Amino acid sequence: MKAGKTTKRITAAAAAISLLFLVLYALGIRPYIVLSGSMEPSISTGSIVLVDTLHRNPKINDVITYQIGSNRVTHRMIRKEDGNYITKGDANSTEDLIPVQKQQVNGIVIFHIPLAGYVLMFFRNHMSLFFVLMFSVRIVHALCRLSAGKAESFPEKPFTIQRKDDSVR
Repeated sequence: MKAGKTTKRITAAAAAISLLFLVLYALGIRPYIVLSGSMEPSISTGSIVLVDTLHRNPKINDVITYQIGSNRVTHRMIRKEDGNYITKGDANSTEDLIPVQKQQVNGIVIFHIPLAGYVLMFFRNHMSLFFVLMFSVRIVHALCRLSAGKAESFPEKPFTIQRKDDSVR
């Protein structure tokens, strides 16, 4: 494969992924990472849930994401009581103690991607992102050079020292 084709394919894949996220964002879909096992086995720890933020009127048995202070919780709505939602994690034996008010609901979970949250959490660390990107760029560059027949060759002597009289040592 030629270096130009590889670059075009990588660029096209990155553009497609970016476009997908832009479309999802425009449609009100937001990703959140599940940090606990309270929804297992339905939704495992480390999953990414995609939440429809435009539809905030859950039905019984819908999985919702809601706000408690600065935290988001993803649990199943098991019933309505006095205009509030009663929720419960699938792995929990009892329902949540505090009812969820309608204004606390971020949206309804429409899809989840198991384990993808671990990858996202890794990339949230800027230094790890920098090193992974630099390593990836170097690998892609080397592969492009190899596929173009321009493999790097290293000299026997990595450097030379010249003296003032221009003789080489």
